[in-house]
Amino acid sequence: MIKSIPLITTLGITCVGGFVLAHKDAEKSTTLVAAKTDTLRSSGTARAWAQSTSDIPVDEKVVYGTLENGMRYIIQKNPRPKKRVSMRLHVDAGSLNEADNQRGIAHFLEHMVFNGTKHYPDATKLIPQMQRLGIAFGAHANAYTSFDETVYMLDLPNIDKSTLELGFAVMGDFADGALLENSEIDEERGVISSEKTSRDSVGLRMFEKQFSALLPNSIIPKRLPIGTDEVIAKAPRERFVDFYTRFYTPEKMTFVYVGDLDEATAEQHIRDTFGSIKNPNNPGPKANLGDISSPKGFNVSVFTDKELTSTELTLIHTRPHSYKTDSKSKRLESLKLNIANAIINRRFSRLAKEEGAVITSGAASHSVFMRDLELGSFDITALNNDWKTALPVLENEFRRALLFGFTQSEYKEVVAEIIHA
Repeated sequence: MIKSIPLITTLGITCVGGFVLAHKDAEKSTTLVAAKTDTLRSSGTARAWAQSTSDIPVDEKVVYGTLENGMRYIIQKNPRPKKRVSMRLHVDAGSLNEADNQRGIAHFLEHMVFNGTKHYPDATKLIPQMQRLGIAFGAHANAYTSFDETVYMLDLPNIDKSTLELGFAVMGDFADGALLENSEIDEERGVISSEKTSRDSVGLRMFEKQFSALLPNSIIPKRLPIGTDEVIAKAPRERFVDFYTRFYTPEKMTFVYVGDLDEATAEQHIRDTFGSIKNPNNPGPKANLGDISSPKGFNVSVFTDKELTSTELTLIHTRPHSYKTDSKSKRLESLKLNIANAIINRRFSRLAKEEGAVITSGAASHSVFMRDLELGSFDITALNNDWKTALPVLENEFRRALLFGFTQSEYKEVVAEIIHA
């Protein structure tokens, strides 16, 4: 088992998590033919809800539905705060769905839906209208793009008829009304390029370096949402249209509507707004992470960066993840692992506080990336960057947990914390 666990000796802060991008205000736009055309679409295939194969009861307060075109929706009445509603449009596509010549298009496209749509071709008129209602509007406030998803968000300050109509019209246009004018794309290139420069952080660089070493044959480190300079500067409109047409489709979208609402009226609004959208004959495929196997054997990698301020050692194991529908048994297995990690975290905490400690912190964690990749790790931060002295602490705690497990008293302490949390 130890041979299958790569060791990463990272000189600095290890940032192995994902990141998201959020964005600028919309700018002016003039009318052009919308990016989507009916000649490219067909009827949708409804995705089954997870609860259809789960033994966990569904919350009766939540309405789950699917339109004829395959688009799903979730409605929950919540009368508090009064006369307020929230809308979320989830698109099941992100940077991992991009082709090689589209790297950055998913994020770029998220900006573009704020720069002119079929109902609001001039975004400069929509922004004041939203602001008068107290709604912060623009890609920086209302959307984000990640590896596997793009999400649009609106929180409406009242439930007046005109406000709701505006909210649904805007969300409908995000889903099916972007104009994607050449002039607006060219104008936005500088904005995206500036964002790429501003987000060039040590955490992002460490993420790219570490995943390149861990998964050298996967597309994950090659699909950071911000994209590449070449695509940002030169990608033609056709690549935007291709991604928008093939991935912003009903069968890949879910609309979530929560607040002080009437369920029947809400369902009708959703049908009226999204029911006529059609799916393409050639929809975009599920993201393929490529070969997500790590190099065989016990491997050591060292990563450095001039902006790093500490030395962290990570013992990490990766393996393909077999996704299973949420169930009682699945949650029980997850709970066992969470308890084990919590016990290890308490051990590291005590070690960091002892007299003569050689680490400042430590933790054990487990995560699933994109439903396909499972990662488990032990992490410690070395005192005064002395990794040689800290390394035996990492190895000892790993072997201690692996060979001897945990005591009954440790188990009871963590369980008590979970129950009373």
